[in-house]
Amino acid sequence: MKRTIRILLLSLLITFPAFAQSTFKSETLTKAIASYVENANGCKSNVEVLQALRDVKLQQSGAKATIEHTGDLVGLCKVTLNFLLDGEVVHKEDVRIKVRIYAEVPMAKRFIPKDDVIKEEDISISLTEVTNIEPNDVVQLSDAIGKASRKGIAKGAVVQYKDISSGEAININRNDRVKLLHYSGSICIKANGFALEAGSAGDIIKVKGDNNQTLYGFIADDGNVIIEDKNLLINNKNN
Repeated sequence: MKRTIRILLLSLLITFPAFAQSTFKSETLTKAIASYVENANGCKSNVEVLQALRDVKLQQSGAKATIEHTGDLVGLCKVTLNFLLDGEVVHKEDVRIKVRIYAEVPMAKRFIPKDDVIKEEDISISLTEVTNIEPNDVVQLSDAIGKASRKGIAKGAVVQYKDISSGEAININRNDRVKLLHYSGSICIKANGFALEAGSAGDIIKVKGDNNQTLYGFIADDGNVIIEDKNLLINNKNN
């Protein structure tokens, strides 16, 4: 999915065809605003005009109209209608609108419990509203398959990168026995514990030492859990 609306203070213009008479019907203006927003966003958009638009009538003939905006055309925003004669603006109106964005994105076909491995049949590509989701947050289908879910993913929810583990494969499952390590130069402090969460290489998970102290560490490529603060391991040190 690609959106082009993230550039702030962008001003775009779309020119209407010249009218034989200088009367602009409200229905025509509404449709033109919807078309302008969708073209500017580069994706399917639903536009709701939040105010009553009236027909615009100018005394002179041969007038044209343009639309422009600044900022993002998402959520509550506005566009400006400019009415021109001989290239000069003779009338303008600000129009308040509400914009919803839609895109075809990966969605959960079933409830996916926390720590489940995501399979291809668990996800479908469907058109849905993504107004409140950043484009880069939406997972690519190939990135999700084979990964573990970090949390429960509701049926019909858009699958995002924050919902899945980052590693290539699951290294640690919940309740697995793990080796806890802290490195300080050439010195390595070791302790034993077990995982309170599932995860993959590079993930930060919660673990518990043999003394029942809860710790956080990240999973190394070899499956060991690296603890940053050595003081957390002193009471768990395995001699």
